[in-house]
Amino acid sequence: MGKLSDVQLRNWVKAGQPIAKADGDGLTFTLSAKGTAAWTLRYRHGGKAKELSLGRYPDMSLTAARKEAAEKRVAVSKGSDVAAEKRLAKIEAKNARSITQLADEYLADLIKRGKTDKSIKWHVSAYIKPKFGGRNIDDIKPKEVLSYFQGISAEKPAAARAVFGTLRRMYEYAIARQIADYSPLASIKPHVISSKAARHRNLTTDELSKLLQELPKPEHKLSEAQQIAIRMLLWTLGRKTEVTEMPLSEYDKETGIWTLPEDRAKNGHTHMVPLPRQAIVALKRLKELGCESAWAFPGKSSDNPMGETTLNERLTRSKRLGIAHWRIHDLRRTGSTMLHEMGFLPHIVERALNHIQEGVGGVYNKAQWLDERAAMLQQWADYLDALEAGAKVMPFKVKAAA
Repeated sequence: MGKLSDVQLRNWVKAGQPIAKADGDGLTFTLSAKGTAAWTLRYRHGGKAKELSLGRYPDMSLTAARKEAAEKRVAVSKGSDVAAEKRLAKIEAKNARSITQLADEYLADLIKRGKTDKSIKWHVSAYIKPKFGGRNIDDIKPKEVLSYFQGISAEKPAAARAVFGTLRRMYEYAIARQIADYSPLASIKPHVISSKAARHRNLTTDELSKLLQELPKPEHKLSEAQQIAIRMLLWTLGRKTEVTEMPLSEYDKETGIWTLPEDRAKNGHTHMVPLPRQAIVALKRLKELGCESAWAFPGKSSDNPMGETTLNERLTRSKRLGIAHWRIHDLRRTGSTMLHEMGFLPHIVERALNHIQEGVGGVYNKAQWLDERAAMLQQWADYLDALEAGAKVMPFKVKAAA
């Protein structure tokens, strides 16, 4: 039985004089000069006197204080330094991160190190924050992570695998900085989320002909700029964001060359594209449509380029123009396949795709082959016109020199 009583406590608080009264076994009632009444547990750990604040009176009653002190004494008897553990818990609580906070820190770090990637921003905004945003990073469990990503994989296996990789790297970042204790993704192998199967989809000549004929039809509701963007992807063999985020300043109207700078190219190499006349005419039209925007394909605001997902979303709404199972990137693969089939020299086709030769040859061979690529891309654009007009056979066959 302790030494103190509720009556004594109330009287001391009413008197308002600073005191420290022991209840027994280290439990002490204190009243500060400012009138703050509180409970403290005094104990010894490692041969040193320690104190642990239990709570304030009357929020913590005498009975509750005795119960709390008894539990802490048991922990002390088992070797715990309860005051040090409380301080550590406060530090951890102060440093706790939500998934949203972690994502923002992670993206800021990528930008600082020059490794920002728009696809990562999309993973965060479209998948990670909507699902886990407000949750504490230490509260996410492996089972819910697996369930979530397998659900995405049922419809979008490539997206599921990519977003899973982004979230895993976020946790690796947190662990390295002692922000998180563990990663709920560590025990989950990517192949459990989805198999990494390479795409091999090429559009046939009939499908490509249909695509070009369907683009302007009003029922698909593609804007003129969106139609041109898809055609530009075909004319140039460029990657989606390389084309849709093109500033008009990258195009030299004197030479007819579009120069993709290294900081926008996927492989980090500057790429010169001699545009066919169809693309040049389209750029003039885009400038008219853009209302003095600096971008060839302005977004909703003329201050920004077309959104990264705009074409995909539009094509999804228009049911892929009636052509099954194709994606934007398949246009690039289709162009490569057809140009090889036409008989153009492989190194000319590969250079047009901005593919860099591996090994010593890639280091020393800096040839651009601009004239050869200009001729090839013009014939390719003319062939696309023929397909749109309903041609059923290839209008020419290149005689490739040895």
